[in-house]
This record gives sequence, structure tokens and C-alpha cells, in this order.
Amino acid sequence: MPNQTHDYGDLLVTLTSEYDLMWNDRGSNADDDGSFWHPKTQDEKKLRPLGSVAVGNYDDINKQQATLLVGANPNSGGTPAVASPVGYTLMWTDHGSGADNDGSFWRPNAPSGYVSLGDVVQKGYDTPPVDRVWCLRADLAADARHSDYHVWYDRHSGANQDVSVWAIEPSGTAVTGSESIPIIAGTFLSSKTYSPPANVVLAVPALQVKNNYQKFNTPVPQIGKDYIPYEGEVYNLQEQCRITLPFISFFPPTDRRALDKISDPFCAVNRSIAWYVEAVYENRTGGTIDRSETVKSGVSKEVSEEMTQKAGIQISAKYGTKLSNYGISLNYQFSYSKTSKFTEFQEHELTEKFTVPEYSATVLFGQHIWMNASRADGSAVMAQIDFNANSDMHLSGVNLT
Repeated sequence: MPNQTHDYGDLLVTLTSEYDLMWNDRGSNADDDGSFWHPKTQDEKKLRPLGSVAVGNYDDINKQQATLLVGANPNSGGTPAVASPVGYTLMWTDHGSGADNDGSFWRPNAPSGYVSLGDVVQKGYDTPPVDRVWCLRADLAADARHSDYHVWYDRHSGANQDVSVWAIEPSGTAVTGSESIPIIAGTFLSSKTYSPPANVVLAVPALQVKNNYQKFNTPVPQIGKDYIPYEGEVYNLQEQCRITLPFISFFPPTDRRALDKISDPFCAVNRSIAWYVEAVYENRTGGTIDRSETVKSGVSKEVSEEMTQKAGIQISAKYGTKLSNYGISLNYQFSYSKTSKFTEFQEHELTEKFTVPEYSATVLFGQHIWMNASRADGSAVMAQIDFNANSDMHLSGVNLT
């Protein structure tokens, strides 16, 4: 059964945890252990990886790690999102290494208008077939960086050539975010030295997610004497936005909980807002009553940390809403307009003083926000937080006679 897919504009996306072992350095006496795997394609090779996967050990990664597969959205017109490479450039072979098996590293040559996002490892020394990977349309790629430390290098392997292998990672985004959300592809680039790759463009896929944010324009509820609301009651709950992304946007590719449900490898985050009853005061006497109510608003450090730990999302007044992995901003999707100010998340206390007239009831309303992270199919809630949106409180009253 193929894994579920999701459309991101012209790009079709899923994840896989199934691989073929292409080569490892057993027997080479290299300082590092390394093995190289190629993700299995899906749907008769319509969904392919963007390169091979490198790990710094000999462990079998089948069912232990997820990697991105991409393809062209069949419902899109125009230039396809992906194209096969037109050939390969040889980067390295293990000639002279003494490794138990022969292996070679190759770089896909992208056709015009497309980019290669990772190297390909081949059993033996023959050129890989061009249907092994996809190249990505250039406008669907985002700038990336190499890992701080190499995944593997062949030092002391005895190979005729030097090589080091570096993971490709998203380089983050501006705090305002954009329609393009970078995502790790699980690929690597090789270098013909023990230093990081030089004079080469590093890129990762960028998933296109539009802004569908809905403003909350509902007026403050008006109460009647026949029904007085209770504290904590919710009025006019409205979902403002929702995004769906592969779980590797939120969690490491090795996350066990997510891997166990890889048949539908997506997670969703949504934000809802409503009028919330902060306090209710009834005065059934013949005189006025003076009252005050202190209301806390914003997101506390403890609540933010809980969301980060359980759902991989960071929420703060400084950065707004972002994916904790690689600092990818979601503010474009979670704001009505492009902004770098997120005062609704700022912790604050407001004391509202008011007078309850004789024989009347007064209700204090505030805008309340809920943020929910769950499996995209709704099967499990990973984390949910709620908080008062800001210090904007409103009073609604009714005569009880």
C-alpha cells in the first residue's frame, strides 16, 4: 500500500522509510563508519527521492528513518515540477580503498530550469540510471547550507581519491516567512576534499503553502437576561488557518511515533479564535457593586516549551510561530498581513475595573486563541495550547429585571 501524498502547488509529496543499501565502507579501514542508502520509489517511479542518504554507521535504516519523495502534481498544468537528470558527473569511487564492495558517488546533471538537490550512490562503478532520482524545478527550491560536521569521510581508507560527505539542511527563513516553506530532503553532497563542498549551490525543496488566514471580525456577544453565561464559556469559535506538512518538518526523520504511522506521514497545525468569558458578575441588589478582574494574556515560556517539545513548533513574541527544526517561519501562513511584530504572544496582565449596576449582570469577554498540532488524519493530538490573545477586554451587560 503506497503512503499517502499531499499536493503543494505543482509538487506532489510523501515520505518513505524503505531503502536499498547501495554501499558501505566495511573493510576499508576508514576512520569513520559510513553506509549509503537509496530510498525506494513509489507509484511506478512517479515519486522519487532527490538523492541518496548517508549515515555514519552500518545500521539498517529500513523502518528507522524517513526520507522525502517528490513527483509532479498530475492536476497541475505548465512546466512539470520535476524532471529526470540528463546524466551524471562522477564524484568519487572507492578504487584502492579495500572496501568489501565496490561503490561510487555521482552528481545528477539537471536539465535547464531545474536543480539537482543531492548526490547519488551506485553499487559498482557504472553510471546510475536517470530514473533513480528527480531534479526539482528551480523556483521550487530554497537556499540551503551544509551540516556543521561531515557525515562520513574516507580518511585512511586507502582510496585513490579523498572524499567527504555533508548533509544538506535548510538555512532558515526571514521572521516574516513566505509562501515557500523549506524542508529537509535527506540528501547529501560529496566533496573531493575533507573540507565542505565549495563553489556549488546548496538547495532544498520549498513547499508552496498559501496564506488562507481568516480575520476574526465577530462583534462582542450580547447577553440576555434569560441566559447568563458561565466563566470559561466560548462564543463564535472560528478556525483562522491550518497548514499540513510532512512530519519531518516538525520532528527528526527518526521519530519513532511518526514512523509507526508513515502510511499517512503528515501533521497539521491549526489556529482558532473565539470570544471567551473571563468573568461573570451578577448584582441582584438595589445598589451598585464595584469590581475588578485581572486577566493574563500571551504565551508563557512554559507553554511555549511544551509546544516545542510535543509538536516541534515554537511560539513567542519575538519570533511569532516557527518550526523549531532549522528556524523555519510560519508567520506568513499564521498572520493576516506580513509582519514582524507578534504582540498577541507577549505575556501581559491587565486589571479591568468596572461597576455592576443594580439588578444587572456584567460579563467580561476576551479574545482567546487555541493552537492545535495533530496527525493530519486527526487520529492523534500531539499538543494543544490556549491563551488570551491580548489585553483587549470587553464588557457586556444586561438588566435582570
